[in-house]
Amino acid sequence: MNTNQPILSCAGREAVSIDTAVLNELLLSFTPNTIGIREKARQVSNDLRYLADGGYGNGNESLERFKVIITTEFLFVQLMEASNLARQASAETESACNIDPFA
Repeated sequence: MNTNQPILSCAGREAVSIDTAVLNELLLSFTPNTIGIREKARQVSNDLRYLADGGYGNGNESLERFKVIITTEFLFVQLMEASNLARQASAETESACNIDPFA
């Protein structure tokens, strides 16, 4: 059994590969809107309430919708964290490059 599967594969979702340079550029340009966090929480709450009230039925549709909601929100949080780490690493690299070796 392979224990090193990407999180998306473990969740039954398709995982894709992306070039490291492209990913880094995407992460550096990603700016999450934390001002809208209350609206985002309200939206997730409404989606989960609709699901709990049987809005998607009681069968496989509900399970699939639950997976979509949770996976989407998990990935958004991971993207925010990865973006922060990319900015931090970029700033550290830039700072290291600006050190005067003769100082």
